[in-house]
Amino acid sequence: MSAVEWLDSLSPWPRDGFGLGRMHALLAELGDPQRAFPAIHVVGTNGKSTATITIEQLLLSDGLSVGST
Repeated sequence: MSAVEWLDSLSPWPRDGFGLGRMHALLAELGDPQRAFPAIHVVGTNGKSTATITIEQLLLSDGLSVGST
């Protein structure tokens, strides 16, 4: 084994790349608890407050109950 191969073998990253397969399998085993209640998850670097307020107002105008934090 070359030095480069040995160094590569120390990597904590999965060889088959990243993916959500394992997370989907776990959630399925748990009965898909994420489907127990409707939710909108707003993420990102910029615009979260604007997006959250806009979504909140749209849902409220439709008569839905909204809880945003």
